[in-house]
Amino acid sequence: MPALRIIDQDLWDAVKAKQGEINSGGGISMVSTTQLGCSTARNKSTCDNRLTLSRAKLEEAVLHALQAHLMDDALCAAFCEEYTKEVNRIRIEHNANLENYRPELAKLERKKERLLDLDMKDVIRDFRADKANRMQLQLAGARGGGCRDGSGISASGTG
Repeated sequence: MPALRIIDQDLWDAVKAKQGEINSGGGISMVSTTQLGCSTARNKSTCDNRLTLSRAKLEEAVLHALQAHLMDDALCAAFCEEYTKEVNRIRIEHNANLENYRPELAKLERKKERLLDLDMKDVIRDFRADKANRMQLQLAGARGGGCRDGSGISASGTG
């Protein structure tokens, strides 16, 4: 929208032309505590653009442009309205994405519960089997037919 511009078209075109000359295909990120630079040049070494820009100077230029161009009440209101719309659009999109994952989350929770139930059943089964074995050994010992190795088989070959 031309009415919302904070940079005149000639400057915009000149910057875009310069960007085309030095396009690295990457983004700009903080390369030190005070400097911005080409991410691709720093992280992938596929770009030779090692130029940096002072974060303070960038912030100063942006704030100056905002002060110079958004101090008009109508422009400021239009900017705030558009900004609010965009933030709300992103929030709605994010919430919609969350809603898409809720059924999958519920399915995974049910699977987890089933696995826990199976594990508990295995534990109970193993506990019962171990308890039954101990009882068999105790019964055999009480009958006097147990052997010293705990197998429950007496020297005569019977339990």
